[in-house]
Amino acid sequence: MFIARLLFYTYNELKITEIARHVNENENTIKSRLVRGRRQLRIMLEREERIDGEQQTKYS
Repeated sequence: MFIARLLFYTYNELKITEIARHVNENENTIKSRLVRGRRQLRIMLEREERIDGEQQTKYS
């Protein structure tokens, strides 16, 4: 759910008001979900980076 809002905002370049209207949610809810979505994405990317680093070390 958070990631979907992040994609609307980032890739479709929609404003928060437009996203809120599109998904029928409050603007503050959208803002909160964007923060959470960015946090989740950061965690996912850090995990992936860590796993890739471990695999490179393992096979070096």
